[in-house]
Amino acid sequence: MTTRLNKSNAKDRDTKAIFGIGKDLSNVTSITLDGKAYTPAQLIALIQSDIDGADAADRLKATWQAAAKSARAVRTQARAVLAALKAYLIAVNGRGAAALLADFGFAPPKVHKAGAKAKAEAVDKTLATRKARHTMGPKQREQVKGTVATEAGSSGPAAAPPAPKPATPVNGPSTSQ
Repeated sequence: MTTRLNKSNAKDRDTKAIFGIGKDLSNVTSITLDGKAYTPAQLIALIQSDIDGADAADRLKATWQAAAKSARAVRTQARAVLAALKAYLIAVNGRGAAALLADFGFAPPKVHKAGAKAKAEAVDKTLATRKARHTMGPKQREQVKGTVATEAGSSGPAAAPPAPKPATPVNGPSTSQ
């Protein structure tokens, strides 16, 4: 079973190879590998440059990641400020100041115009909602008049409503007099 070679494993392998060259090949004057002759010092220098290159790449990656994170944070802040600036320009100069907005690199806001069909549907929905909720405007409320029920056969003024019953105490009737 072979170990999958990643950065950590490669550094460990390189470190062990340098140790092995120093321990077991230090008395050898030259080694020929793939048709090229190397001294033990050259092999150690080559392998150490591989370790150094991986370390430098890790440092550069960390620096790049920090710079990218910083750039994203600044971009988020800048976008919020630009949105507020656009809103300010529109509030001060109106929606029709397209030339002024273009000077700042902003597109004028799009105006949504509802068609006649959409407006008619909106009115129908509003009326249906008012009917379902039994809501009335002030003019409709003025038109509502109450009616008093009269007894049959009585043509005179309406009878007075019956007097309310005396309230009984919550704890029951009182027996003290």
